[in-house]
Amino acid sequence: MIGVMRKYPIVFALSGLFLIGIILPASLNYSGFCIAQGRYLSDDEKIRAVISYHNNRDTLPVGTHNYQQISYRSVEEFLAKNPNCCAVDPGVPVGIPPDSFFNRVIGLDSNKPVIVNYKMMYIDDHGIRSSQSIKFENVLTNCGKVFY
Repeated sequence: MIGVMRKYPIVFALSGLFLIGIILPASLNYSGFCIAQGRYLSDDEKIRAVISYHNNRDTLPVGTHNYQQISYRSVEEFLAKNPNCCAVDPGVPVGIPPDSFFNRVIGLDSNKPVIVNYKMMYIDDHGIRSSQSIKFENVLTNCGKVFY
């Protein structure tokens, strides 16, 4: 083996660099690292990303219906009116399907579900302003976009 390495040092060096170029990013992605931003997102950033995602939707599901949502003015208002609403990876089983190895390696699934319980305000079928407690469970990409 050493004789072959001495005969073809460039091939072995390039092979090593290729493996490092594949394995290092895959390992970082698997661990939840956001390569585009060069860092891990904090739990607060993950929670705010999910709140923003749901707050910016025009309609939200209530039972078997989709109703026009009355959005909060900001993430701060949402948090003020829904204290203790949110948790990242609460450590209890949630209704989210298990992550796949492939999705983790490419950074689509950070493996940290974000659970949001809050009072949703909406306009019902009769045009009446209504509210209901609702729970969402989401998984983010490593860089904070809602994956599902």
